Amino acid sequence: MKKRLLALTLVLLVAATVSAAQKPRKNSRSEMGINGNAIYVVEYTYNLYGGKDNGRQLVCIDSITFDKRGNLQDKFRRKDSEYTWYSYYFDVNGYALGWNEYNRAKVLTGRTAYLNDKNGNRIERTVFLGDHMTKRESARYENNRLVEEQSFESNGMMTEKRVYKYDNAGNNIEMEFYNRNGELMQRYLYKYDNRGNRIEWRFYDADEFLVMLTTYYYDDHDNLTEVSSFNYDEHLNWKHSYVYEYDEDDNWVRQTIYRNNVPYQVIEREIAFPVY
Repeated sequence: MKKRLLALTLVLLVAATVSAAQKPRKNSRSEMGINGNAIYVVEYTYNLYGGKDNGRQLVCIDSITFDKRGNLQDKFRRKDSEYTWYSYYFDVNGYALGWNEYNRAKVLTGRTAYLNDKNGNRIERTVFLGDHMTKRESARYENNRLVEEQSFESNGMMTEKRVYKYDNAGNNIEMEFYNRNGELMQRYLYKYDNRGNRIEWRFYDADEFLVMLTTYYYDDHDNLTEVSSFNYDEHLNWKHSYVYEYDEDDNWVRQTIYRNNVPYQVIEREIAFPVY
């Protein structure tokens, strides 16, 4: 069984990676940027001190296994003295049904359940803490594109509504946030490159005042290389950069993350492939 080291992309902003556009469906392994039919991955995350690689401290270890379709099967996270097990579920067509979360004693501590329509679109998400439901979200689609989401508290009261709009290529170019009274609270505008990567995010408040501008850059592998955040007058607030090392299969073997040009985190992977 051959093993390779690979770095894991750090997700800095949910808005940078979550697109409501209906894209060709990938399995979990492809979404993680892994080429080939890996059977498991072990990820190591370290914080750096003083910008020196030898001054690093282990943050967590994630051990991930995939099913025969390449979707997540189990993830075991070790962080300090904590140990968490995530068990994932998919239907016969490979669409996610949710996951369960267990502690070291294998006691169920939480779960998330999905309900999908006949096309595999997620129309409901319910979150539980132990046996107690804490949150529910519903979604509505048109032509297999997500156009509206609503969030509800455990008592059934709606807390937020999100409305999505798209360009002709199916990219999510606008998202509006409404409160429970139907009042517009925030609006996001997005731009994309010709490969479908999000390159700009503009955040406006209810008065159409620009609150924040975020820009994104990618390498030839479509991996994120830079995220920069600017305030309303486009003055730079912060910048995060990503440097990758790749193996012979174009899987990256190491990722170093810089905050304002100072290295502060390293993420590495060990990937196991089957032997034939």
